[in-house]
Amino acid sequence: MKLNACRRYLVLLALVLLGQSVVWADSLHPCGWIRDDPRTAPWMVEDKTVPSAPRSLAVWVDLSSQMPPVGNQGSQGSCCAWAIGYYQKTHYEWLEHHWNDSLTSHQFSPAFIYNQINGGADQGSGSNAAYALIADQGIATMADCPYNQNDYTSWPTESAYARAIPFRGSTARWFSMTDSVGI
Repeated sequence: MKLNACRRYLVLLALVLLGQSVVWADSLHPCGWIRDDPRTAPWMVEDKTVPSAPRSLAVWVDLSSQMPPVGNQGSQGSCCAWAIGYYQKTHYEWLEHHWNDSLTSHQFSPAFIYNQINGGADQGSGSNAAYALIADQGIATMADCPYNQNDYTSWPTESAYARAIPFRGSTARWFSMTDSVGI
């Protein structure tokens, strides 16, 4: 799979993960994704590339060998930060470095994102803000910024900020999911 196609798939995966967190939410795992429109973020680029479809699509795809271990947001409404930071960014870096993503030094921290963009309240966050933070500051690893479901206000340490810089994202992209053409 070409890298651009893979990145499009991972964006879709993150959106599906976010959507599933809304569908399957219960009192232990509250809904935390605040739906926002990427068209309202002028720094996000709409990807209008129409990929060429293979002659036949796989019935299923299993990326579990490329993903970090399943995490647990606990009772915190940080699902957006988990989907984008922990799963998507960890997977992107795995694609680039092929490192062991079962190590906390190779997993990216949802707390680094959520604790900075939630406005000091555990009431969820939006994906636009999460992508903007990664593009601007990068993202720290779980080793540098551990996740604590009971702490949604502590900001990262100075060393976590410094170590996050090499993991800045480039341009954030989005594509329309109003039909199946771009998917």
